Amino acid sequence: MTNCNSKDVYVALMGLTGAGKSSFIKHCTKHEVTVGDGLQACTDKVEVYSFKYSPGVTIHLVDTPGFDDTNRQDSDVLRDISAWLSKSYTEKILLNGILYLHRISDPRMQGSGRMSINLLIKLCGRDALKNVVLVTTMWELVEADVGRRREKELENTEEFWGFMKRHGSQTRRHLNSEESARKILTMFVPQTPDIQAKTMTLAIQKELADDHKTLDQTGAGQLLDGTWAKEKESLLRELKEVRDAVRMANEERDHTMARLLQEQQQEMSMTVEKMRQEQEKLRVTMEHLHEERLLKYQKMLDDQVEISRTLSDDLEHKANLQDNESNAQAVLAASQMEKLQDQQVAVVELQGRLDGMNSSSNTLSNSSSKIESEPSASKRLEIDDISEEVKCLQFSSNGRKLFVVTGKTQIRVYDLYRSGSWTHSQTLTCRKTTFNLHSRTKDAIKCLVLSKGDSCLVAALGDTLFRFELDRSDDKYKLSRAYRTGLHAEGGIGTLELSLCNSYLICAYAQGHIHWPEVWSAHMPYDGFRMEFLARPLLNKMYAIMTCVQFGPSCKIALGLDNGTVVRGTVAKSGKIEEKRLLTTPGTSVRSMLWTSDSRLLVGTWTGIFIVGSDDHIDQVTQTDLDFDRECWSLQLGLGAGICGTLYGQGSYYEVQDDGYVAIRHSRRPVTGRVPADVSLDFGIRRWEVAVVIREFIAMYDCVR
Repeated sequence: MTNCNSKDVYVALMGLTGAGKSSFIKHCTKHEVTVGDGLQACTDKVEVYSFKYSPGVTIHLVDTPGFDDTNRQDSDVLRDISAWLSKSYTEKILLNGILYLHRISDPRMQGSGRMSINLLIKLCGRDALKNVVLVTTMWELVEADVGRRREKELENTEEFWGFMKRHGSQTRRHLNSEESARKILTMFVPQTPDIQAKTMTLAIQKELADDHKTLDQTGAGQLLDGTWAKEKESLLRELKEVRDAVRMANEERDHTMARLLQEQQQEMSMTVEKMRQEQEKLRVTMEHLHEERLLKYQKMLDDQVEISRTLSDDLEHKANLQDNESNAQAVLAASQMEKLQDQQVAVVELQGRLDGMNSSSNTLSNSSSKIESEPSASKRLEIDDISEEVKCLQFSSNGRKLFVVTGKTQIRVYDLYRSGSWTHSQTLTCRKTTFNLHSRTKDAIKCLVLSKGDSCLVAALGDTLFRFELDRSDDKYKLSRAYRTGLHAEGGIGTLELSLCNSYLICAYAQGHIHWPEVWSAHMPYDGFRMEFLARPLLNKMYAIMTCVQFGPSCKIALGLDNGTVVRGTVAKSGKIEEKRLLTTPGTSVRSMLWTSDSRLLVGTWTGIFIVGSDDHIDQVTQTDLDFDRECWSLQLGLGAGICGTLYGQGSYYEVQDDGYVAIRHSRRPVTGRVPADVSLDFGIRRWEVAVVIREFIAMYDCVR
């Protein structure tokens, strides 16, 4: 992104497809901007077009895709717009205004238009609406009196523009000319050089960057999510009616009607599934949006480099032709030379953008011109300076920090440098406090958890939580709070699990008592509030002990028991687990679990790995069945053995011998330990590691795409 100064003015253009955003930009910048025809969207990502407005003043027009984009879902559009807005906000680049364009030639406000306006209001928040200008376009396509009547209706109707006008938004007409476009932009440019342009902070920028909400927790995300939820609920009711009709048709032996109804049922089921997928796309953090945007530019750059290389090779071949080549060949060669120059310009431009984005992100490797390929053979890195037994491990979300628990109270922090080496950078200590001096001497740190975004690290020692916060000025973690849960259990806290929404931290005891202190929410008191779910009555009835807990998408939760049973349910706002279902796997003790993005559950037991479908059907994952999922995943197996999946779900078994040698084993049945979730490609991570523990030795397996 461009660095902002007092002479720069940033104006975002929003509106439905075909509203005239690209034409407006073309009038101002004289750039060739692809103009849509009102049916096909011509803007599929956020783009910035800059031009000199006057001496000393540069205006940057931020072009955004419409929420009725013909080629993309609204969730994808919201993700793109939110990624740019939150990224600019974190880099201190603030908008000076927003132009919302609307075709006056439309005889009435369509549903997509009302949804677009409502999303704009949620994106901005009431305080920022005074910086929004509602611009009507396409006046040349209507009679003047018809246009004035429609304009008045827009301004006076509360659900159209009335609400926004009451909160300070202004209206303007764009008459499809350079003069008209520049006149509208004067509203955001200071009249005297010594006055800075007014800036605006949008609600979604505060929600994502300051409040650390996921996209589905923002006002705009909740609006989309709620709309889909209502549509899905209505469809599910219709789907039930169709299923009943299919059953009746079969009973009456009306096979033709049954077949037609089954086809309708299948189409409706697909629609419901698409809505569910759209809702899942909103459950992302700001950091994940930034990484996703960075990867898009990397792919664009790789594509341009490949095109340039192909053209260059072709031109070299043409240059070797004999001097008697035909004029047609010469013309063709000249044309291709021009294309090559254009491609080289595009490569330079994309590389510049990528370099700017890379300055604030560590998620990509240095090689920007390397064509993306399948994961290469893994290489082993070693950390051998640990003198005590390793208890547990935790990677940061970008894979560049590793937290290693050694001894009883210490956490060693390692940083991954560009050279590929891991260096010990810090040691964190969970010190005894006045309220835990009586703790048993055998108490030791058993588990760690990182907040999404890595801003907080929490360690459990006995019945006490130690919270370390990241000081970004020196990239070090500092102890900020020791929080006693107030509950005593033999062995102390054995499991920490953070919900995907970054709100609830589960502290689980083996006896079946789960304690929920909300320590992440900025809107709650510092210590949060307590919600307790007593699993003991359920466990006593089943003669079982809880071994692990795992949060999943859409507030789902799973409890693993030592008798091979899994309790699945949904966490309500009250903290209670509702819709509980008991599932018995063919395995023995459940040792670890991992939710996939489509709400399936991977269950690791001492006797094998099982996949539980959304319909509760259970299948065992065998050696020949490792392509059960298209996500990258990894598991730690037993004592000193591991299994690592690749981008396409294929897997290999690794067993670490005493001397650190890794041998591939094709006969061993998988036995899982903890399942690290840091390697999921859903978050755009292009580099991941699998750590295998052998007493005081850690072997790192580094897979780079």
